[in-house]
Amino acid sequence: LFISAYILSKPFKGFDSVDPRMERVPFDLRQNEIRKEYLSNHITWFLKNHNGEIEKFKESVKELYKDDTELTSPKQLKLFQDNY
Repeated sequence: LFISAYILSKPFKGFDSVDPRMERVPFDLRQNEIRKEYLSNHITWFLKNHNGEIEKFKESVKELYKDDTELTSPKQLKLFQDNY
């Protein structure tokens, strides 16, 4: 309990790790349209706040499915970016 309070009291500087399960590419997405929708959603829901992980995930998809399915990446704002 005290460790959690200590950690939560520190300023947030971004995510420090990625759960390996977020990088997994399913083996059963044979239909291109379903695969494209699923993978785009996966990026938006799980990877958009992890710098560099989206490109690694896209490379894994390309390696597994041997195609150039164009996956859209959400636009990520920098944590401390001036948004004027």
